[in-house]
Amino acid sequence: GLRVAFPEQEAFVDQVIARVDRGEISRAMVNVVYVWSKKRRPKIPFPYFEYVMRILAEQRGVFFE
Repeated sequence: GLRVAFPEQEAFVDQVIARVDRGEISRAMVNVVYVWSKKRRPKIPFPYFEYVMRILAEQRGVFFE
């Protein structure tokens, strides 16, 4: 997966899951960002995933802590 290494990273993933469950962001968007980040940096994809998720979510009016 994303290879989270720190509690803060795990907390971000939990927030993403919660936002998907509430319908605030689409599962398809999360999947696209996940696949892109894995291609971008297969061994350490999380920083790319978080960066892009924050940008795309903010464009849709969703903000993470």
